[in-house]
Amino acid sequence: YRESPENYDVYSLTGMLPSGASGRLSHFFDLKGPSVVLDTACSSSLAALSDAVEALRSGRADLGLVSAVGVITGERGSIALSRMRVLSASGACRPYAESADGYIRGEGCGALVLKRPTAPNGRSQSQVIEAALQDARVSADDIELVEGHGTGTPLGDPIEVEALERVYGARGPRTGSARVRLGSVKSQIGHLEAAAGMASLIKVILALNENTYPPMHLEGAPTGRVDWERSSLMLSLSAEPWDRRKGR
Repeated sequence: YRESPENYDVYSLTGMLPSGASGRLSHFFDLKGPSVVLDTACSSSLAALSDAVEALRSGRADLGLVSAVGVITGERGSIALSRMRVLSASGACRPYAESADGYIRGEGCGALVLKRPTAPNGRSQSQVIEAALQDARVSADDIELVEGHGTGTPLGDPIEVEALERVYGARGPRTGSARVRLGSVKSQIGHLEAAAGMASLIKVILALNENTYPPMHLEGAPTGRVDWERSSLMLSLSAEPWDRRKGR
């Protein structure tokens, strides 16, 4: 449509506007309340989730529907990302691996229904994690699994691990089974971009339901830019029982 204005019709504008998508869903399902589209790049779905949680906590809503979709509609985005050199030339997404050379683009969608609960850059990433722990009223010592962003880029992954280490290793390095398991669903399905956070969240929910640490695919050796031997983090590479120590 962008190249052929003569093809525009009465639905062209509403079909292309991001705000139209949420409005149409609300109309179809007869949903009431705010209908909002958020675009914060890779964090879009989790930013939407955060807004929905705040609406529930404040009493502005009793139920929230948060959905995310990542669709590749043309070649322009892929060309631009390729020229930025963030896409994998070998066609594989290898989070936290020494052989990481970028990510692959994936498509997918996910949705969560939220109800009010019955109970109440590297440094910036650490601050966000610390704020999330405080908001959830848990300590870093309570965390046993982290689903990372893990795009498989040689620069971004080590920065992320350093940020996580700053939080989860603050009281000294963890050893053995006390280490926090780290994974990224992008090793299996690629980077869903705007829907990436939703995919990660659904993966963790499934892991909790199955009481199993979810495995991540690692091709080759872990990245040498991280001292894994001394790290408080360990890559979750096999499906293992998750006994939720101390009943958490």
